[in-house]
Amino acid sequence: MAPSATEVGSIQELNTVFELKEWLLGRVGDDNDIVIDDLQEEYAERYDLEDEKKGIRGTKAWSENNAAIAMYEGKPKDLGPEWDWDGFRKCRANGPKDSTGKLMGEGIIMWENKDTFQGVFNNGIMNRTGTITRATENGTKVSGEWVNGLLKGEIKETLVNTGWMEGYYKDGVPHGFYREFGPRYNSVNILRSMGRYYRGVMRGWYWKGHYDFSGYLVGKVDDEGKLTGEDIAYIYPDFKLAIKGKFVDGVLIEGHQCDLIGSYMDDGIMIPVFGEPRGPAFEYEHPSIRNIAMHPLLRDPWEDKKVYVGDSMLPQGGEGLFAKRDIEKREVVALYNGIKFKSSTYASEHMPRSDYRIRLNGDLDMDIPKGYHLTSQYSATLAHKANHSFVPNCEWSLFEHPRFGLIRALTAQKPLARGQEVLVNYMMTLAKSPDWYRCVWIQHMRVVKKGDDKAIQRYIDRQYELQGYRIPLPESEELNVPEPHGVDMSEVPAEYLRDEYQTDEAAVQFARKMAGIVDEVKEKTPDAEDRFEEITEVD
Repeated sequence: MAPSATEVGSIQELNTVFELKEWLLGRVGDDNDIVIDDLQEEYAERYDLEDEKKGIRGTKAWSENNAAIAMYEGKPKDLGPEWDWDGFRKCRANGPKDSTGKLMGEGIIMWENKDTFQGVFNNGIMNRTGTITRATENGTKVSGEWVNGLLKGEIKETLVNTGWMEGYYKDGVPHGFYREFGPRYNSVNILRSMGRYYRGVMRGWYWKGHYDFSGYLVGKVDDEGKLTGEDIAYIYPDFKLAIKGKFVDGVLIEGHQCDLIGSYMDDGIMIPVFGEPRGPAFEYEHPSIRNIAMHPLLRDPWEDKKVYVGDSMLPQGGEGLFAKRDIEKREVVALYNGIKFKSSTYASEHMPRSDYRIRLNGDLDMDIPKGYHLTSQYSATLAHKANHSFVPNCEWSLFEHPRFGLIRALTAQKPLARGQEVLVNYMMTLAKSPDWYRCVWIQHMRVVKKGDDKAIQRYIDRQYELQGYRIPLPESEELNVPEPHGVDMSEVPAEYLRDEYQTDEAAVQFARKMAGIVDEVKEKTPDAEDRFEEITEVD
């Protein structure tokens, strides 16, 4: 469990939060640090003995791998001379051979599914060192050593999302310490997870990093290797506040806010220590196309310390968002939650215009339902209250939250002083934007960019050449900002809000329809019995 201070003695005996942060980000999060190798060398053997005594069973893959190798008797006799056998799949191997006909030295393997291996053979196809490129998994690679046909020892695996994993294998499955990195953010590698495997099953303490440094989930996994328990914690990015409580397979069931007050070392793994829980209970809010949050007025405790809503200082700005305290550059300022729906679906196509719709990622959009832009109806997150500026002090970012899942956030581009208004570029397509947005843009071009009418027209022409859309100039440059409104879901046909219309398959079908692709309907071929009945039937 993630302990409280009373469970580990007095606070003076603890390591500091700074030491915890330095270990996690400065060592584990530094891909040049050999911390995983150090952990493997010092603790792996003892952990293996403990898990073996506990009777921890390996995964199905571990059992199947060992069974296959136990039955291995070389190349099956029914394979032709053009094929080889690696213990699991038939393949074609090419390389120099020794006097007994075994592969020895540099060579390659090709499998039927177009996977390839390139490396060095040592006494036959079953023992080799090199890299497998997996054609059926977007060309991802695994580099390491195969002993008796199974991956063993230190490995490095590239992942589909441009990240990678490094750690240790045995009997063809993860076995030992590992860490995984995701795509780079602000030129820095993001630690996605760190822990230890035993025969393919996750064991012990587990750290999970959220997207774009948006916090960490930490706790001990259960006997099935899942992050399930009563004392698991999500730590906010500032390493000061946390939500600690019950999680099931990494999903927040019930947790309370508490302070991160220290840490201690447990066999090479730094463990956080928390203060006493307080305040209301939090849970995963299950956001969907029909639900923005189950508790729409329950403020996020971390964001609540950063921002507040007040009258905007911009002309016709209405309400705006302001810094409650000094904010540092690159610090997350506010969170943007909303209903979530696939960008290419029948529901998405039938949604009326909204002032709050934004793109979440390549598959999903987010929006604020009608009425929920008011803090009297929704205040769990407040980034939707930030006003637009072409000279912003914040930018859009991603945030992985235990209550809301993957959402958007506002991150400071520069330091913000207490009381300063939070501003972000709405990033609307000018050609399709409302009149007020284009009025603000023209003012920006004239005042900030010092452009005249000819410069504005040159920009419009250039954008038309690049995008194929011409930016219409508003009839008047007088600013007139209407009252903002969210999406009126009552105008969306109810059938399109059903779960079956929100699936990946439904999105693909919609995209095909929009592209004018018609699925061919093949005439059913009668089976043998039907054909027999047809030709034997007598009028």
